[in-house]
Amino acid sequence: MTPAAQLANLLLEHLKIAGKPNLDEVCRGLGLRVREKDLLGFEGTLVRSRTAQKGIIGVKRSIREASRKRFTVAHEIGHFVIPYHKHLEPTCGQAVIDRFNRDLPKPELEANEFATELLLPSKIVRNHFDLQKPSVANISAVATEFETSLTATTWRYLDLTDAA
Repeated sequence: MTPAAQLANLLLEHLKIAGKPNLDEVCRGLGLRVREKDLLGFEGTLVRSRTAQKGIIGVKRSIREASRKRFTVAHEIGHFVIPYHKHLEPTCGQAVIDRFNRDLPKPELEANEFATELLLPSKIVRNHFDLQKPSVANISAVATEFETSLTATTWRYLDLTDAA
């Protein structure tokens, strides 16, 4: 498990979340508010307070898929809690959210790893997958249950299985 994923796990434990994470609850616990806005040129943004541990996550209102909005919020939560991300640009475009290419800038890849673990906690979803028998139907069912994209759920499946 990557350090970013470990941090997501620690956050879930700290907030005593043992099932499918409720992002509103996570944000409240961190002092974050989420606002949908008519954003141009990017999908998510994080505006931090300079004086307190709180902030606002902006999510592009025109994103159609609820799973994509959830991932965007979780990605921005990752930027909020990963310590050295504090000084990064506040906006994230479509080309970096919910992508898992190893050529992404390290902070964006970390935020995606964090978001995947936050939304699809490995110790919980492991029991929902048939890890010995890959199946699009099974992966799709988990994606539906956890309100995540098929892409993020497939990556989570691949992280958890030994199948090549």
